[in-house]
Amino acid sequence: MFWSQAAVSFLLWIAYGAAQMRRSNAIRASLGSMGRAALGLRASAYLIGAVATLFIGLWAVFSTGGYGSGSLTVVGWLEITLVGLVFVHLQTMATAMLISLGTGVTGGSGSASTHQESNR
Repeated sequence: MFWSQAAVSFLLWIAYGAAQMRRSNAIRASLGSMGRAALGLRASAYLIGAVATLFIGLWAVFSTGGYGSGSLTVVGWLEITLVGLVFVHLQTMATAMLISLGTGVTGGSGSASTHQESNR
C-alpha cells in the first residue's frame, strides 16, 4: 500500500512542478521589480524553508501516528502529499529567483557585455 500511495503523491508533485515550469516566464517577470539583494535573500530563505518544511512535515506525520503497519494513514498520506507540494513550490520559486539573478531579469540598467570595436 505504501508504494501506491507514494506513487500517487510523486505524480502530483511532478505535475505541479511541470505546471510551475510552464509558468516560469511569468514568475520571473513578476520578480523583475525586486532588487538583487532582496531576490538573493528571498531565494535563500525559500531554499532553507523548503528543507525545514520537509523535516517538520515528516516529524509531524510520524509523531501523530500517520505511518503504521507498512503504510500511511489517509490523513498521514494527505499530509505528506501537501508537504511535498509546499516543498516543490518553494524549490521552484527559489530556482526562478536564482535564474533571475543570473540572467539579469531584475531590471538592471546595463548590458551584460561590453561591446568594443576592433581597430584592425
